[in-house]
Amino acid sequence: SRGIARVDGHSVEWITPEDGLCGLVVMRLYEDREGTMWATTRGSGISVIRRRRARTFGAAAGMDPPNAYPILSYDGQLLVGSWGGGVYRFDGQHFHRSLPSTGWVTSLADGGNGTVWVSTRNGGVQRVRGNEMRSFGAADGLPSSFIPVIYRAENGQLWFGTSNGLATLAPGDRFVSYRMSSA
Repeated sequence: SRGIARVDGHSVEWITPEDGLCGLVVMRLYEDREGTMWATTRGSGISVIRRRRARTFGAAAGMDPPNAYPILSYDGQLLVGSWGGGVYRFDGQHFHRSLPSTGWVTSLADGGNGTVWVSTRNGGVQRVRGNEMRSFGAADGLPSSFIPVIYRAENGQLWFGTSNGLATLAPGDRFVSYRMSSA
């Protein structure tokens, strides 16, 4: 692996650790409203990339363990999920533990109406509103408690990709599941 490739249609520009990129195992890329790129990594923290220069934030900046994965811009803040440390909020210089969630965070989604949805490895999904948290899992109608992806469609509908099929959230905190067949 050579790092992150930026392709403009005519040429390829590589951003590597020599440019400040935190590592070569990039898990997710995210572009914020200002056009700044963020790269999350496994074990090396998170890099912010501006004009081919990268600045890395790791354990010294509060991201401990430095296993960054999903990223979400929510209510003017940057939230980053980690594998083993829960959810962090970035204040511009440091990361601080945020949201009442722990474990291996696999996905973050803005649920609208002041809610953030957090999925963790084999821990189902949590809906966080302020300081209130409610957990949902297979017992609540999800096809599985392993939910690697949460997606909010343009119409506001939430979709949950699980290891055993898809689910959507219906009114009344009820899940409608679309399970994979064994055929």
